[in-house]
Amino acid sequence: YIKLLNSIPRNNDPRHTRNLAIIKLLKDTGARIGEILSLNIEDVKEKSGIVRTEKSRGKRPFRQIFWTDDTQKALEKWIQKREEISNKKSLIDKNALFISTCGACARKRLTTKGTSETFRRYAEKAGIPTINAHSFRHGLAHQIVKNGGSGVDVMNILGHSDLSSSTVYTEMFGDELNERYQK
Repeated sequence: YIKLLNSIPRNNDPRHTRNLAIIKLLKDTGARIGEILSLNIEDVKEKSGIVRTEKSRGKRPFRQIFWTDDTQKALEKWIQKREEISNKKSLIDKNALFISTCGACARKRLTTKGTSETFRRYAEKAGIPTINAHSFRHGLAHQIVKNGGSGVDVMNILGHSDLSSSTVYTEMFGDELNERYQK
């Protein structure tokens, strides 16, 4: 995560500002990339937001996500850049929090395909294996359990409708398993 963040240039390019906010949101929230990209400006509050869940099957179509102060700062920087862009040219999707900033898709809602390609480029630049957005989801769930959280905590934070969906994220092996046993 740190290597990936360090590969993102800290300059005035709105793409990097946006991508930093997206990566930080993914790490802090455990949300699916589609959920993050479906966020609208009005869905975002101070260190929390409401996502439309992709796999709810009608049981829980919305859930609240939370993030840290550091992620809030990155998000505020992006929102400021987004506002500057919208002041120059009107946005095609006026509600979208994350928009494309260049090319044929400029001013439209960002897509998962474009975001995946961005992650690939940053990972290559950082000299790490390609990371996908879902890796952050697994990482957060693992941390929740490692820090003493339950499968139910994982289920609620990740927005699973069934506890059995959360078990794959909570598996521990080797030293971590022994450490949990000793506690």
